Amino acid sequence: MQVEKKEIKIWRKNIPYNNENPFIETENKIQANIIKKSKYLHTQTFNVTITDNDEQEVNGTSAIYTYQEVDESKFIKIFTQNIKAMYELTGSAYKIFVLLLKALQDVISKDTVFFDYDTAKEIQYNLTTTELARSTYEKAILELVEKKFLAPHKRRGMFYINPALIFNGDRVVFMQEFKKQKEEKIGIL
Repeated sequence: MQVEKKEIKIWRKNIPYNNENPFIETENKIQANIIKKSKYLHTQTFNVTITDNDEQEVNGTSAIYTYQEVDESKFIKIFTQNIKAMYELTGSAYKIFVLLLKALQDVISKDTVFFDYDTAKEIQYNLTTTELARSTYEKAILELVEKKFLAPHKRRGMFYINPALIFNGDRVVFMQEFKKQKEEKIGIL
């Protein structure tokens, strides 16, 4: 009597094979978890109904989620780089955004911050020993106001902060949704 082999050889390594798809736990949930050296990756398909920007309902959405613990300096770097990418901040707006976050470290639990040109210039000089041009500051502040990061206060140099974008928390989740474009069909007469 021959014993059924329970492994398959893949690139010189014996790997156990499966009789059923191991990624499907239930009819409505598909997931895979991977633990890497420095982060945890979680992929899951949700059987939920989501309304997209075109007010159309979409069923079944896949989500790829990574979890990673980092020190404070790396956290700030990751946070600011993701904000820059998601909101398409110019280089000068990104630079001023980083300076703004430094200024906010002194005003925890407030929804306003005093951040005039002289304050930004001083923070910039303390970080890099380089000068900050007034035009760079003004263009960047305008961009941050237009993109709803800040709102001007009636007091000159004072701004309201958008707590959805600027916060003093210890964790953040960035989400992006990608949707395939529909192909336009061109009819031939």
